[in-house]
Amino acid sequence: MGAANLTYPVPVYGNVTLSDPVSFNQHRVSFKSDYKLSNKDSLSGTFLYTNENTVDQFAGGCATIGPSFTNPAVSVLLGLTYTRNLTPNSLNQFRASYLRRRSDFPNAPGSQGIPDIVTFTDPLTIGFGNSSALPQFFTDGLFQYKDDLSIVHGKHSVKSGGEYRRTRNASSFQSVKNGFFEPYGVEELLTDGFFGDEADQLLNAGKFVNGAFGVAQASINPLTGNFPEYYRGYRANEVALYTQDDWKVSPRLTLNLGLRWEYFGPPHNFRPGLDSNIFFGNPITPIPVTTSNVFYPKNSPLAAQVFGEQAIQVNHDIWHKDTNNFGPRLGFAWDVFGNQKLVLRGGGGFYYDRIWNNLFENIRFNPPFFAVSTLGSQAGAPPVGPIATPGLYGVPFNSPQPFQAFAGKPAPRHMDQSLVTPYTQQGNLGIQWGFARNFVLEVNGTYTGGRELTGITDINTYDGRTACPAGNTRPECAAAAAAGQIPASGSFSTRRVNTTFAGDNFRSNNFTSSYYGLQLVVIRRFSSGLQFNSNYTWSHAIDTLSDAFNGGRALILRPSDNFNISADKGNADFDIRHRFVTSLSYDLPFLKQHRWIGGWSASGIVTLQKGVPIAIFDGTTAGDTNRDGYNTDRPIITGNPHLSGKSPADGFLNPAAFSLATCPATVNFGLWCDSPTGRNTLIGPGFVNTDFGVSKSVRLAERWKLRFEANFFNIFNHTNFGVPVGNVFGSGQFGMSTSEFGGPRVTQLALRLDF
Repeated sequence: MGAANLTYPVPVYGNVTLSDPVSFNQHRVSFKSDYKLSNKDSLSGTFLYTNENTVDQFAGGCATIGPSFTNPAVSVLLGLTYTRNLTPNSLNQFRASYLRRRSDFPNAPGSQGIPDIVTFTDPLTIGFGNSSALPQFFTDGLFQYKDDLSIVHGKHSVKSGGEYRRTRNASSFQSVKNGFFEPYGVEELLTDGFFGDEADQLLNAGKFVNGAFGVAQASINPLTGNFPEYYRGYRANEVALYTQDDWKVSPRLTLNLGLRWEYFGPPHNFRPGLDSNIFFGNPITPIPVTTSNVFYPKNSPLAAQVFGEQAIQVNHDIWHKDTNNFGPRLGFAWDVFGNQKLVLRGGGGFYYDRIWNNLFENIRFNPPFFAVSTLGSQAGAPPVGPIATPGLYGVPFNSPQPFQAFAGKPAPRHMDQSLVTPYTQQGNLGIQWGFARNFVLEVNGTYTGGRELTGITDINTYDGRTACPAGNTRPECAAAAAAGQIPASGSFSTRRVNTTFAGDNFRSNNFTSSYYGLQLVVIRRFSSGLQFNSNYTWSHAIDTLSDAFNGGRALILRPSDNFNISADKGNADFDIRHRFVTSLSYDLPFLKQHRWIGGWSASGIVTLQKGVPIAIFDGTTAGDTNRDGYNTDRPIITGNPHLSGKSPADGFLNPAAFSLATCPATVNFGLWCDSPTGRNTLIGPGFVNTDFGVSKSVRLAERWKLRFEANFFNIFNHTNFGVPVGNVFGSGQFGMSTSEFGGPRVTQLALRLDF
């Protein structure tokens, strides 16, 4: 490389071929003891210990080849059950248990203090150090006390009870503790940034424009300049009460009636004074702001609340208590003809579930005691390098103090004060028909509706915010300026609603889901050495967000339009429209009674299913159709999106069939709009797999039997390709499957001795 009399002729590229072994080791110990105290009283005790460790040799960093990734985990379960027969028709059972699980993601050996260093522009992403998301340490504890009373009276079997759960979640998420640096390329990587800084000065008359690192980050307590407190210990109380009645109305009809009430208490940190939440301001409009942006939501009550919001330290009740969680249940079973040949079953109910930890535990990253300081020209901040910012970059990374002066605006995790408990509405109806000897047909229809589901939106932005920034060259902005619709300069302010914060990651109940399913099952009960079970499922899963943190398979965090969530209503990320599975086992009939030659059996499982949706998005600033500052809008499809005659690894989708969405001039002056392309409309490669096994048993003696097994998973070694890359304009691998799932053929041989 040569530029401005600067030569750097160092050979740094070559070919490297490595296998990436992944190991999983587990040790389990279990103990169970039963003790009969009297004819009416008994005790039962359980102890379960599990120690496991997962190691991926090169997956611990952000580089293609990084340090090892390890996940040691230990679980302990202690349980005690006391049972008392009160009368011949009534029984009471009390259970007490404690579950403790520790799961850690430590630094790889030798990487402590080494920053996450990964090249910014080099497509190989070469670097050093653990991921900036590591290390992480989690210890969860659950105390559970449960009492059930069962009474049989006439045609009624009534069961009632309650339980109390105390949860304890301890965690240390040391995000960006070791620092995060992105040198532009290998040259900067090998010279600790000096190459980039010196080249920057030579090319820009002694000034620093780009620096040596595109981005540099560190977590910091902005009040002290030291590392923040990473540890959190959350506690919560949960209570449930229920009653149910299995009522045998007649010999052919049984009804199941029940009601359950649940309470999931808001968590609190047992160490006060560390956490804060974001609290809304007054919803009075218009907002007292003067701005050149014609799309600024001055008259929106929600925007007015965001405008006045602030971080307030809170120890208890991160959100309001929700005590209205009543879940009725109804079910029935009807023997239509009274001969158990045709049975009709159905049921439904409401089911509540607690808000999962990760959603609220990230308030640890809220101001005023935590901030991620971000520098670098590629982050819109001052350039970074060993000459431009001496002392900022160092190995080992011992202190974030040099970052204190550059602590940027926080992007808080905002828990809605009005959060309620998410729940599902479930219903099913099916028949079971014994249509021939040893044959059963089942037809089942199911529905599940998710309501008040939690997800994340950025409410500190708005559509059109970045439509015409200063210095833009968009012809749409020039046309709008010429028409007098925006300032004559052709640009306007991109200020957020609340300028104290960057994004406001608002956690709310604004998401829904629906699942419709039809299942056909044919079962042949074991007879003459043969049994099989064949299942076909048609299903359609629809939602507005499939995962609060991993939408679009961890590529899309927020809705494509933060203020029009319904625009993302479409196929769920996990939607599989058709799935067929059949399993079979057969005891081979020849010489069955022969001790040495007979005793053979064969089994197999065949799975066929359609693919799951591909999360398509633009991935570039130009593709931000609604101009809210997030590049996850969808392009339009202008032709046949699929390629034929190619392996999915070489190309499953046709890049030429996609283009940026263009907004009509009649919609928001042509400056922004939502893409007309629906979410998850394209489906990825399907899945085909065949497992096969053979076994032979030999009886050595009356109480001794030897069994040999040979199992072949994916016996035909069929490659099942992963979901293709969906980043249309932001990735050179768009439309290609860069991974496979299901694995290659695996042969397993086993010898088992029963005595």
